[in-house]
Amino acid sequence: MPVDLGTSEQIARYALVVSAASFLVSFVSVGIAVYTARRDKAAIRATATYYSYASPTAQAKVVIRIVNVGRRPLGLQALIGLTETGDWVGWQLSKAGALILPEANHHEIVWYKTDLRTGPGSGQWLFTDLRIEDVEGTRYRVKNAKKSLRRLLGS
Repeated sequence: MPVDLGTSEQIARYALVVSAASFLVSFVSVGIAVYTARRDKAAIRATATYYSYASPTAQAKVVIRIVNVGRRPLGLQALIGLTETGDWVGWQLSKAGALILPEANHHEIVWYKTDLRTGPGSGQWLFTDLRIEDVEGTRYRVKNAKKSLRRLLGS
């Protein structure tokens, strides 16, 4: 039994509608894939906060708070300090290799004034800025590190 598809003009119109719908569906799926890929990557938020003397027996300090705001666990390798001479010096965050920071968890590091001028062996450095390095070698800026370290040094 033959099926009437209509005139060639109607067939062309149907083909245009179907191709436009398939383009729209593919455009939306690419958008969803890009959004998911960006949301799924590892990301941290690191901030440094200066705390002045709370009492005569307490010391001024800088608390470095590292929060995993990404969707994957993140392996943190080192805390990197920029010295006044422009050199980068780093310390491992864990003796076991990498500090694994699960999704939405945090880790805090406390630095006192004596930690600003330190170094392995006989080296002495004055730190002016900080970074956090993950196991892939990506370095993340520590927000407010310069200002907090400057205030700690002046305390």
